[in-house]
Amino acid sequence: MISERGSSPFHPGELEVQHRAGVGDGIRRRAQVAIRKEMPEQHRDFFANLGYVFVGSADRDGLPSASVLTGPTGFLSSPDPGRLLVRACPSKDDPLSDNLVVGAHLGLLGLDLTNRRRNRLNGRVASADAEGFEVHVHQSFGNCPKYIQVRQNITSDQFSSHQRPRVEFKQLDEALKRVIQNADTFFVASCIRTQNGEPDTYDCDISHRGGRPGFVLVGDREITVPDFSGNLYYNTLGNFSVHPYAALLIIDFLTGDLVHIRGRVEILWSDPRVASYSGAQWAWRVYIEDGYFAPSASIRSGPEVEFSPFTSTTGLWRNE
Repeated sequence: MISERGSSPFHPGELEVQHRAGVGDGIRRRAQVAIRKEMPEQHRDFFANLGYVFVGSADRDGLPSASVLTGPTGFLSSPDPGRLLVRACPSKDDPLSDNLVVGAHLGLLGLDLTNRRRNRLNGRVASADAEGFEVHVHQSFGNCPKYIQVRQNITSDQFSSHQRPRVEFKQLDEALKRVIQNADTFFVASCIRTQNGEPDTYDCDISHRGGRPGFVLVGDREITVPDFSGNLYYNTLGNFSVHPYAALLIIDFLTGDLVHIRGRVEILWSDPRVASYSGAQWAWRVYIEDGYFAPSASIRSGPEVEFSPFTSTTGLWRNE
C-alpha cells in the first residue's frame, strides 16, 4: 500500500494483482472508506490491550524483515488518532534494531490470537530512543479473521536470562524444516520503494498467513506457500509483483522458538500443482538468502488450538 493516500490507497502492483484476480471496483470503493489516514477509536483501544505486535521493516537496500515486539498491556498506546507509541525495543541482533530510524516506514500488525481480531497500521517513525518509538499513522485498516487459529494463555520470555543465542543459517537443516512444516501460522513482511521519491526508503507491510500444519512446502533452500483468498486487497502479492523480496517469521507457539527467513520471491501464477490444492488461488516461493533461529525468543501459548473454519476447508501439497 502507498504511504500517503491519494485517489486510491493501492499502488500499481496491488492493482495489477487485483485485476488478475478479477476484483471489481466495489472492493476499491470500499477500501477508500475502510483504509483510513488515522486510527479510529476502536483500533486505538485494540492496540492498547495487546501484549505483542508484529512489525515489518526494511533496510536501505530494500530487504524486508519481520519482527515481533512484546510488553505488558499498555506498552502500545495512541495519544491521538494520528500516532501510535510503542514502549518496547527490539533486541540488538533483530534486524529491526538497525532499521528503526527516524523517517523509516513500518508496517504493524495487531493480532489478538485469542479471538481472531486483527488490525493493520502503516506509518513512519517520528522518533526513537532507548525506551521505544513513535509512529505517525499513514494508513489504518482492519482485516478479516480468515485462517487465524485461536490460541490461549499467550506469554512471552522477553526478559528471560536463560535465552540461548540465535543461530544464523543459509539453508534449512532437518530441525528447522520440522518447525516450519509443523506451523499453522506465520507472518510475512514485504515492501516497495516509497512513491514520493525519497532515496533508500521503502513502504513496509506485514501480514498473517495461516493454514493446516504442512501448508508450507519446505526444501533445503526454498519455501513454497499457497495463497488463499483474503480481503482481496492483495497487499503482499502486490508488493511482490513490484519488489520481489520477503521476510518470513515462523513461531513455534509451544516453545517460543522463532525462525526468521529472508529471500527473493517468485510468484507462481500457473503452477499446475495449485489447481489441486483446495482453497489456493496461486502460490509463491521464497528462495532463501539468509535466516536465523532464535530459541525462546518469542511469544508462546498453550497446546490447545482452535482452527479457523476457513483453514479447515484448505488442502495440502500433494505428490511431494
